[in-house]
Amino acid sequence: MALSRGERLLALFGAELDHRRSERLWYELEFLLNEAGVELKDIDLFSACTGPGGFTGLRVGLAAIKGFARAGDKKVAAVTSLEALACAQDIAGPVLVTVNAHKGEFYAQLFDSRTTGLPVARSKPSLASIEEVVASVNQIESLILIGDGAEAAWERAGQIGPLKGWRVRVQPDFLAGRMARAAHLKYARGDLVGASELRAIYARPADAVVKLSQGLVGKGLR
Repeated sequence: MALSRGERLLALFGAELDHRRSERLWYELEFLLNEAGVELKDIDLFSACTGPGGFTGLRVGLAAIKGFARAGDKKVAAVTSLEALACAQDIAGPVLVTVNAHKGEFYAQLFDSRTTGLPVARSKPSLASIEEVVASVNQIESLILIGDGAEAAWERAGQIGPLKGWRVRVQPDFLAGRMARAAHLKYARGDLVGASELRAIYARPADAVVKLSQGLVGKGLR
């Protein structure tokens, strides 16, 4: 979670946790606000990561932001995880964001990144093998790779041919800081939505949904 005033980051909270998200969220939020000396009612704009990413984390985060926005009658800046990764003040030019989706697949999207504005999407978010991801951008001579799938894309590209102007950037530990910057930039150009319009981008169905459709969850369920 992050709290910012304009493009200035006031506070950032991050923890590597895989469980108890919904329970811990409220304590962590209270800590963040107390550290910054801000009350929830003082916040003018809320933002949430819409994905793609882990199902549980996305649902918990989106539910919380929808509640805050509705209670305060505030707008929301919806930011994808891929967009946030491309939104860095020290990156300019073509950027391929690649995130490991597991099961041999990767979330990927190509952007034109700008140091003073929002990155511009040059392709739609995709879910594909690393071979397919690299093949879709192999014609670009100068390219920045970022995300936890960047190394895999780099290695695959090297197997195809010489890596000319391709560079791998370090994956940030947490996305919240970049999310906050992207949210401010969207606010400045009026790219906001109401709480009821906030939707998650899952890119693929959850395992439970797939199993349910196959009648594999619960006795006799179809």
